[in-house]
Amino acid sequence: MTDNNIVSEESFAEAVLNATGPVVVSFTAPAWCVPCQRFEPHWEKAQETEALDEFTFITVNMGESPEDTGQHWASKRYGILGVPQVKRFNGDLDSPVDVKARSVVPLIRELTA
Repeated sequence: MTDNNIVSEESFAEAVLNATGPVVVSFTAPAWCVPCQRFEPHWEKAQETEALDEFTFITVNMGESPEDTGQHWASKRYGILGVPQVKRFNGDLDSPVDVKARSVVPLIRELTA
């Protein structure tokens, strides 16, 4: 389990492609997004969960305002239209799977299913 805070598209690609297992990414904007702020403790708890030790966790901060989020590289590449949004990557950058759970127990269940 690792939590990498990603800034650039290049560092994101490197983190996903160099991971030894599945990668779970939280696209978030905690500076202004209340749902993101509420999701953060669940995200942190999932990272501490033994059942998810094989996963690499990455956090992509989408910006300091809603306008930043719309212009972010992740919005353009992955169609991130709202935050928080969680996606699972399995060794490549082009076929992420949406993760729908937004609380720790359902998140664990969905990732380990």
